[in-house]
Amino acid sequence: MRRALPLVLVLTVLAPAHAQVASPEITSIALPLTAAATLERQAEHGCSQSFESVAASATVRLAIGPSGQAELRLDGNHVSNMGPSPGRYMAGDHEFTRLTELHRATWRGTATVSRTGIAIAIDRVEQAEARFTGYGTMPLPAPTTRPFPAQVQCTLAPTDVLPAMPADGEHPTAMRLLSCTWDEAPDSFARFAEGAFVLGAGPGVRQVASDGMFGPAHEVRLSP
Repeated sequence: MRRALPLVLVLTVLAPAHAQVASPEITSIALPLTAAATLERQAEHGCSQSFESVAASATVRLAIGPSGQAELRLDGNHVSNMGPSPGRYMAGDHEFTRLTELHRATWRGTATVSRTGIAIAIDRVEQAEARFTGYGTMPLPAPTTRPFPAQVQCTLAPTDVLPAMPADGEHPTAMRLLSCTWDEAPDSFARFAEGAFVLGAGPGVRQVASDGMFGPAHEVRLSP
């Protein structure tokens, strides 16, 4: 009589709920090209009489067609909270103001690609903005188009990129990303990033800037 084989339980590892995001690294500059980023900015400023905090977030997408037609689009939300300084608050001044700004802009022009990078000659912008006080949201008005001469320069540059979620002992990974600068950034763009901004392939990267009591800080992270 043959002895029955023991029952073996096989444990399977379930796949994560979210597939791993592809690397945002851009290995070469070739057309057509698309790159993206999320720009996040936080700031706190105060004096003896007043205090202000700012929280801003925008998505940016650069698309360049095969013949060089270029489009840089920004969709952003900028919120500032203004109120009395701690001393004035303790003295009874409890008046606060919350201002929300919605920005949507698409700059269009022509891109020229070289071995060292991309030069984009912007010639027009399609833009819609809304501002209101208090909480909630509101629809943007119909966009308007107007001439807007400007230059954007982008180069492939090694950039230290941190994991999507902060963690103790984390280490950055060097990746080649597009580092771009305006000759003079439009106000609607400067609200979300000052100086250079970086773009990556696919969903891109998160560029996080903060300016608070411990001074300015800047980091680039993977998108969640």
